[in-house]
Amino acid sequence: MTTEVNLQIRAGADYQHDFTVYESEDDSEPRDLTGDTIEGEFRLEDANGRVLFIVAPDDGVSISDAANGVFRMTIDREKTESLRFRYPEVYGTFDLELTPPSGFPRKRIVDGEFTITRDNTRGNNS
Repeated sequence: MTTEVNLQIRAGADYQHDFTVYESEDDSEPRDLTGDTIEGEFRLEDANGRVLFIVAPDDGVSISDAANGVFRMTIDREKTESLRFRYPEVYGTFDLELTPPSGFPRKRIVDGEFTITRDNTRGNNS
């Protein structure tokens, strides 16, 4: 089952979000994440859908409680500090996908929209 989440991210600050993956449609049975790989992309909401950044096991995704299906996504401030803003906010979509040890089937576990708000202290504008 895919969880829909909308994220509010502040440029120049670290962002963390914990997720739980479930096997059942009614969210009663957490999935054991042992050996699974989780990764995702954050894309601009424009005609090109340019990738702003990715998260992966060595770069922003950590499984914190495999037996209970819990993982953490971290977006380090370095990923958002370097963005150049034409407007006060950047909008886009993201998804996180899970690949089991066998490599199949790969499935989307989280998706949604995100807003990244400009960092006034660092002044990352155009």
